Amino acid sequence: ARNLGISSSTVHNIIKRFRESGEISARKRQGRKPTLNACDIPSLRRHCTKIPHHSVKDITTWAQEHFRKPLSVNTVRRSTYKCKLKLCHKRCRLLCVLWSDESTFHIVFGNHGRRVLWAKKEKDCPDCFQCKVQKPASLMVWGCVSAHGMGNLHICEGTINAERYIQVLEQHMLPSKQPGTFPEFFQQDVAPPHYGCQVQAFLDEQFPGKWIGRRGPVEWPPRSPDLTPLDSYLWGHLKTLTHPWRTKCRFMLMRVRQLLSPAHMSMMVL
Repeated sequence: ARNLGISSSTVHNIIKRFRESGEISARKRQGRKPTLNACDIPSLRRHCTKIPHHSVKDITTWAQEHFRKPLSVNTVRRSTYKCKLKLCHKRCRLLCVLWSDESTFHIVFGNHGRRVLWAKKEKDCPDCFQCKVQKPASLMVWGCVSAHGMGNLHICEGTINAERYIQVLEQHMLPSKQPGTFPEFFQQDVAPPHYGCQVQAFLDEQFPGKWIGRRGPVEWPPRSPDLTPLDSYLWGHLKTLTHPWRTKCRFMLMRVRQLLSPAHMSMMVL
């Protein structure tokens, strides 16, 4: 128990369960299953958010028609608590989301920071001209982050379509899926490869009723003014750190990713 960092009673119960049944997994829960399961709660949450002035009785009438189940007012009232719609639950909702996004890192040369001209006549001086490269080399980087820490960074080669996007999710998003720490919801923007039929089927299998995006259980509107933690902070921070090593951007991205601690990511998201 000391080596694993858990209580001695937990170790005792696991050993006892293994001697009795030969398994270490928890026993199947007894009793009646809840009337509204985990897949029904997101639909109830969306309805309460869309029409916030409805009473519990009105919500019960809607739920009976929508879910086609005999529901009482008390059952619906208890289920609304699981939706976590109150302001005090805002922090809990942010803890349940895995944010994802793509960004382009340009590999440019020279000083492309802020330039200051002290006199108007200097704008025509050849010494003040700024050299730029038309269509410079760039890297398309996919990344994910949550309040529990930074996920994998993947440098995308070539054009991304629905099939290649699924490969990115399988190889770089799912490996970090750990019980107890992995967020319940997965968020993605409305890029064309993200809402293909194959991608929707994949996300419905991995996150049933709990993924955010176009044509998903939770809609993410196109050109949404809401900024994800990657848009508001992470990409700009990574580009600032890798700016001095632009010619070695691929190597520095992976090195900087190791410097981002889980505590830093949690503070950024929350």
